Amino acid sequence: MRRHWWAGVSGENASDDPGVELGWSQWLDDRWQYQLLTQFQSPETPLRAERSDREGRLYQAQVTWRQNESRQATLTLGALDISDGNLRSDVTAGLSQRVQASAHHRTRLRGSLSAEHNSQSETDYYSPADTRSAGVTLEHDWLTWRRYDHAFTQNVSLGTASEWERGYGSAPGYDARYGHVWQLTRTWSINYGVGWGSHEYEGEREARWFGQLGFEGVL
Repeated sequence: MRRHWWAGVSGENASDDPGVELGWSQWLDDRWQYQLLTQFQSPETPLRAERSDREGRLYQAQVTWRQNESRQATLTLGALDISDGNLRSDVTAGLSQRVQASAHHRTRLRGSLSAEHNSQSETDYYSPADTRSAGVTLEHDWLTWRRYDHAFTQNVSLGTASEWERGYGSAPGYDARYGHVWQLTRTWSINYGVGWGSHEYEGEREARWFGQLGFEGVL
């Protein structure tokens, strides 16, 4: 059985306390995998809540079914526990299809449906009672350099979604990310990247930048 764990840090402002992420996944056989993840100072915490010195802890579980190397489906359940007592729960279903593959390039198309609920909607930060989203993301990996067990890969993703919020209707959302992965040994790697997103909250559009740094190991 293949086992995989990882740890990472992320942040949106150098003056803020960094977020910490810990994760574990295991393939039960050739088709089924489960994954557990937790984040402290989660970047999923609303910006206004962070500016008011509130913290968010994310707990997430995911089940993956893989039909073959080109297609797989996932179901994800998550809960963001914000320090003011608000619990943000969500469920996401996703489908991934590889549309191109060669020795150095791989391209995937991902589709997703998600729903979210907040236990408290009367807050001084963005916390709608209910939201829905349907989106699509295009991802590309470029194996830029390889020598034995060492490798350097660049990756980029572009996504868009139709997002609905109770009381405000629907609006488009956009996300983009660029990153690097350095394979240090057969089982250890370092990854980092930057990302940008533009989404509408309570009828107002907000853009945000973020950075990410992590390392991974396989047991």
